[in-house]
Amino acid sequence: MTDEVITEETLAEAVGPQSPLEALRVRREEVANRREILIGIPAYEDNGLKVKYRLIGRDETDEIAKRVRKQTRDRSEFLYRVVLDTMINACVGFYWARNGTPDELAEPVEDEAGNFIESFRQMADALAWVPAGDPTQRQAALFVFADNEFSLGTHGMQLQRWLNNTNLEVDEDFLQD
Repeated sequence: MTDEVITEETLAEAVGPQSPLEALRVRREEVANRREILIGIPAYEDNGLKVKYRLIGRDETDEIAKRVRKQTRDRSEFLYRVVLDTMINACVGFYWARNGTPDELAEPVEDEAGNFIESFRQMADALAWVPAGDPTQRQAALFVFADNEFSLGTHGMQLQRWLNNTNLEVDEDFLQD
């Protein structure tokens, strides 16, 4: 016999939702609590390199759009910059999820000095980026994506999909569509 104390909470967990509405409440709570996601970077899949992003609010996305609108009127350039700036602003850091390691066990990527890499600029520097002139975060992000705008755009679309529905597992879901 075990010494476990049975409480209402442990009993509810063991029994599970008792009605469809209760199941929805439980599911809503799970979705509402999901505030971060790891998304793999194309070309580094074999290495398990992923970027962790945080959920950003509408006020932040509005600010990004306003700032970019002042920079360009070209529709495709506007959309590209908004996606890129969203990635830059939502980035929490870079993680290793090697050999099928689940995201929740992913390890932080550190630079040569042992510092956690938390921005595209830091990752670009760790990848031996030698920028010309006064480099920007946008240029650093593009460097991380091996100067491939389509790869960066696809990754950004995965982030956008997750921001719209934090319930998605974007790596798998995006590939199925």
